[in-house]
Amino acid sequence: MDKLTAMNVFRTVIDCGSFARASAKLAISTTTASRHVADLEQALGVSLLHRSTRKISLTEPGTMYYERCCSHLDEIAATELAVSADTATLSGCLRISVPYSFSNAFLARHFSRFVESHPALKTEIRFSDRIVDLAQEGVDLAVRITRNVSGMYVARRLAVIRTALCASPEYLARAGVPEKPDELVRHSCLLYTNLASGNGWTLRRGEQEFVVPVNGTFRSNNGDMNRIAALAGRGIICEPTFIVGDDLRAGRLVRVLPDYETIPNLAHAVFLPAGRNTARIRALLDFLVALFEDEFPAFDPVM
Repeated sequence: MDKLTAMNVFRTVIDCGSFARASAKLAISTTTASRHVADLEQALGVSLLHRSTRKISLTEPGTMYYERCCSHLDEIAATELAVSADTATLSGCLRISVPYSFSNAFLARHFSRFVESHPALKTEIRFSDRIVDLAQEGVDLAVRITRNVSGMYVARRLAVIRTALCASPEYLARAGVPEKPDELVRHSCLLYTNLASGNGWTLRRGEQEFVVPVNGTFRSNNGDMNRIAALAGRGIICEPTFIVGDDLRAGRLVRVLPDYETIPNLAHAVFLPAGRNTARIRALLDFLVALFEDEFPAFDPVM
């Protein structure tokens, strides 16, 4: 038994949540992956996993071994990275998952600099607003806009994503200007269907927080589409400033309930623990962090 290989297989099985996903990621058969873990268990004299037809979970010894295993493998990877850092050229394939609107508004124009800096690296960018399973879909790093990141990933906060409640002057002239949060229920509100809070918009004023159930005749899974509908006078939207910031500054949209604060979101870079010391993921992460050094990114000046 090659113990390092077996340890890596064991770790990947836990990170991916199943033997099938780990096998696909490592390009080995499920039988081979199972044998590596079984060999470890035999050598250690303990069961590392609880196995069932639906899921796997760590035993108590398995939890301890997994933590030590991760530490040991990360230390080896870090040592190799440090030794080769001065001379290595990044190569291989780097797969990135990014949300549509945020990337079109801000990220896309910067990625060419990263690609130019690493000509031997094959960079693949996948656009999706859904929550991608990194292990199952072979994604190295994802940019996600969420306040809550699954504990199975390593997450690095990139930026605060501020949102704005707004509508066109034409809509407000026709439907009236709401003065309190509960008045939103009488308005046409354009909903973003990927919002974790569903049909509720949360507003804050001082120590008070208001969750307002809103409805309307139009909803979309794309913030740019909701912006277009708002510009056409279809109703009120609650969208990030990277989508509506220019329209607010130009007066095409105006703030609604400006005395109330909408709850900001967070942009994160997320990746599997196994990628913590991977040179190409580290390089991309450093690149992304550098883009968001300011409290207010280019798309979000103080308004």
